Amino acid sequence: MRKRHLAAAAAVTFSVTAFSQAPAFAAGAPSGTLLHQVISNGQAGWQEPAGSAGVTQASITGLPNGSSQLVAVNAKGSLEHNIRFANGSWQGWNTMSQPGVTAENAGIAGMSNGSAQLVEVTSTGVLKHNVRNANGSWQTGGWATPAGSTGITQASITALPNGSSEIVAVTTSGTLELNVRHANGSWQGWDSISQPGVTVESASIAGMPNGSSQLVEVTSTGALEYNALSASGDWQAGGWTAPAIAADAESPIGIAQASITALPNGSSQIAVAAGSAPGFAIHYANGSWSSWVQLYQRVEYSKASDLSIAGMPNGTSQVIAIAES
Repeated sequence: MRKRHLAAAAAVTFSVTAFSQAPAFAAGAPSGTLLHQVISNGQAGWQEPAGSAGVTQASITGLPNGSSQLVAVNAKGSLEHNIRFANGSWQGWNTMSQPGVTAENAGIAGMSNGSAQLVEVTSTGVLKHNVRNANGSWQTGGWATPAGSTGITQASITALPNGSSEIVAVTTSGTLELNVRHANGSWQGWDSISQPGVTVESASIAGMPNGSSQLVEVTSTGALEYNALSASGDWQAGGWTAPAIAADAESPIGIAQASITALPNGSSQIAVAAGSAPGFAIHYANGSWSSWVQLYQRVEYSKASDLSIAGMPNGTSQVIAIAES
């Protein structure tokens, strides 16, 4: 059984009424700009980290020291890495050298020891994994491919409290697979998650403080589905369910992509891309859901896609999005 022990985090009380219900993005700026914002009791508004242009996909994670790390795929298929320090300053983008490799998408997970683990999916459908140590060095040997990691279109990684990590991957046939990298560096191997008649487009996973994990997926019909995996490896009763928020009158229609993250208080947060209205919702520790709220938007863009959300040790969260004209 996976067990977790966390230091107490500062309490942050979220109120969905505190979030701006701003109008949709208005066209006028180049596509591919990465935007970042902090969500606490309200929103700080979108900011553009320096050099954040020409991005096609990105992911963010929180680290124990209050910093966050980002990976981004640019239009050339190169993978870039950035750090937002706890004081709000940025390290700047660094391109990761991978001669002959074209990245399609990537994910990152902040581990309890201060390291980060990364996954990327290449243009040939191969999943690769890497570790950035807490001191900034990279694992010996660089990128490695877990056994059976082919025929993949998209992947997400999360940290577990026992030092392991979990990965969900969408295959070219639209099935969802789960793998575990144990704390000693060995791999469990890929297991397909049975969903008869369902074609998955994208998925995201969040490791919870109690050692369980929560997953969201978006199907080929634009439906958002949610599931939970206990620390002992059992799925929630009833399996995949549409969150109660999906029936909310304010819910986005036709969800394109979703990202989930864990908070220290046992809740999780979801950010979604849906048309011109990026959305946000909370899954409370008691299992109830908040209503959807629309994330504050920048008037020079028409919409935002490919959202990623990261829960921070102080109970806030950080969101990134790719803006489009």
